[in-house]
Amino acid sequence: MKPLAVALLLRGRRVLVVGGGPVALGKIARLLAAEASIHLVAPEILPEIEQLAAEDRITLCKRPFVAADLDGAWFCLTATGRDRSDAEVFAACEERRVLCNAADVPEACTAYLLAQEDVGMLTLAVGSQGHAPGLVGRLAREARAAWPDDVVALATRYGDLRRWIQAQHPGAAALPHRTSALRWLARQPWPFFRQPEQELREAVAAAFKSEPPQRPR
Repeated sequence: MKPLAVALLLRGRRVLVVGGGPVALGKIARLLAAEASIHLVAPEILPEIEQLAAEDRITLCKRPFVAADLDGAWFCLTATGRDRSDAEVFAACEERRVLCNAADVPEACTAYLLAQEDVGMLTLAVGSQGHAPGLVGRLAREARAAWPDDVVALATRYGDLRRWIQAQHPGAAALPHRTSALRWLARQPWPFFRQPEQELREAVAAAFKSEPPQRPR
């Protein structure tokens, strides 16, 4: 089975974290970056996590997990360090149709956290379906190192050109040529996008006229 890689937009959405140890703390850091509304449940909680609660960055309950903790949650991460406890959380998530990630227990997951490198609006993510989490972090870093230093500016230029093509050639009749030209644009080497804007537009306009129509996928 191949997972579907997606980017969850969690700003303001309730996410339940079960577990109060170092692994949970690492998960919380990523959730805070995503601006999720985090609620944590665990009988034992690290002082660093309690400090986050004291700063009103998360809420917590110092007790064992109960199924009702999932009420209103969009996503759940369990990191208790006990397979049986994580399996209990997973079962409750399945019953309520809440996506669940269980740390180091791939069989108790309906979602895997990917190793992630963020550069501006660009996100590079690598996963191993939960089987090699330490390695995927290295793979993500090495892949990120291969990007040009000005990759965000280049991606922005591509986006501007894409919108320009769509504005110049609107409507269903232009769709085959528009799709073909945009695919041509995405294949160009990085120096192409560093040209002056007028030269870029002229090159893209010529490609729009010359590229053979392709059926959209």
